[in-house]
Order: sequence, then structure tokens, then C-alpha cells
Amino acid sequence: MMYHPHIHIVVPAGCLSVDCTEWISSSPSFFLPVEKISADFREKLLFCLSKELKKGSLNIPNDIDDAEKLFEKLNSIPWV
Repeated sequence: MMYHPHIHIVVPAGCLSVDCTEWISSSPSFFLPVEKISADFREKLLFCLSKELKKGSLNIPNDIDDAEKLFEKLNSIPWV
């Protein structure tokens, strides 16, 4: 693949206490619910892209005839 957009993020495995004086670690077995995060990200990204398309501020490559149809297709497949 020549064009493969993706985002890397780092999520800490814990948080500060309510008074911000102590780090509270999560369980060592905790990481991320990848399937849920992937689905949420897909939904939010496609929503924002559709919104920009409707506003006319999204530049779509000439070889894409129907961006809305493409977004529907992208929404129906799993993202990882």
C-alpha cells in the first residue's frame, strides 16, 4: 500500500488520584479494548469527514465518484 494513514497514541496504564498526589496503576493485564476503540474511532472519523463533505471543505480525489457511498462502505468493515 502506498497510502496508509494511521495514528499512534500512547495511553497511560493508570491515573492520578483525585487530589493529584499519587499515581494509581491499573491492573497489569489491562491494555485496551481494541475492537471497541476501533469502532468508536471509525464512527467519529467518518462522521467528521461527512460533516466536512457537506460543508464543502473536504477535498476528495478526482477518482472517487461518490464520497458518501465510500464512507458507507468504510463504515461497514472492521478497522484495526
